[in-house]
Amino acid sequence: MSKADELGRRLTVCKSGAIRLFAAALLMLAATSAIFAAGLPLQAAASPAAGNASGWSQGRLIDPLRGGPTSVSCPTASFCAAVDINGGNVLTYDGRSWSKPVSIDLGGDGLTSVSCPTASFCAAVDGIGNALTYRGSEWSKPVRIEAGKELTSVSCPRASFCAAVDDKGHVLTYDGRSWSKPVRIDAGNYLYSISCPTARFCAAVDGIGHVLTYDGNSWSSPDEIDAEKALNSVSCPTARFCAAVDTYGHVLTYDGNSWSSPDSIDASGGWLPSVSCPTASFCAAVDTSDAFTYSPPPTSKTALKLSNARVTYGDEGVEQLSVTVSPEFTGSTPYGSITIKESTTTLCVITLSSTKGSCKLSARKLNAATYSLVATYGGSTDFDASASAKQTLTVVK
Repeated sequence: MSKADELGRRLTVCKSGAIRLFAAALLMLAATSAIFAAGLPLQAAASPAAGNASGWSQGRLIDPLRGGPTSVSCPTASFCAAVDINGGNVLTYDGRSWSKPVSIDLGGDGLTSVSCPTASFCAAVDGIGNALTYRGSEWSKPVRIEAGKELTSVSCPRASFCAAVDDKGHVLTYDGRSWSKPVRIDAGNYLYSISCPTARFCAAVDGIGHVLTYDGNSWSSPDEIDAEKALNSVSCPTARFCAAVDTYGHVLTYDGNSWSSPDSIDASGGWLPSVSCPTASFCAAVDTSDAFTYSPPPTSKTALKLSNARVTYGDEGVEQLSVTVSPEFTGSTPYGSITIKESTTTLCVITLSSTKGSCKLSARKLNAATYSLVATYGGSTDFDASASAKQTLTVVK
């Protein structure tokens, strides 16, 4: 399964001289707010009003009083925090349901971003240069870290390192105690989002389709990956995978070397202001109306090992064929059966036990010759199918 198959046009309104991540026109449609939860790879999304056959659930109302969520962060599938722009509210998710909105930043001109590396630490930033932190029980008071700028995004891979970007192309970092001064990395451009899976890798996106990356020492120059489109949000669970969404309902993915082309996932062209991926198999995004969940089976990797590359005809029983099926992402165990074949001839069927299994060849099953053996995992309700690389076996007389 290709990762390129994985996660609207942004409506913005000027407020206090800064471009906001909220559209007043959308408030005329509904005074509600929403969270999407998604698993990669992503399919084209149906209308937010209902679920669809690709795995998205029906929407769930979570913020009926204020509306306008701007950001969501999920360190695991059982804890998320979302913030909104109208009342400086935070909402949390426990794997089953969302809490009621709680105001933490009344005078901050709206919370623009939240990042939670664990369920016991989060950082949030607002539209007038304030930052707030959460340490498992309560949120701190807002602290001004940059005057006269809108802090648009924050990312924290751990409680001792965060990076935040602003609307003038600056980045600021947090060391667990205090914030640095702003450093310009994208002259004159509005940085919408930043994601740092570690303190040695970050990716940031701007309003004209550029991405910038950080290697622990310095930032790259802006690289255009989505021509003439504002990239609203980027999320990188590792330095080898990122997902970014743009203003036209597209997703772009990064494999550690290069970015994919934009892939449309929202047929309505809906506005996706934020995406968060705690792993490459689970993401959450926010829009202005509904909540959705999506849980595709992760991919697997099958390996075949021969105890001998050469056996004697009639004595094939000395050959032991061993297989291993590994999950692409940690946290669950593949199960089911594996079939080992030579072309169309089935040599044995193995039932996995703790991702592994083995069998011995039957005597005189194969004539004297050289064969290419392949092990195929049939998949399960939790994992996609996969096949091993060919292994060469020679039978001699």
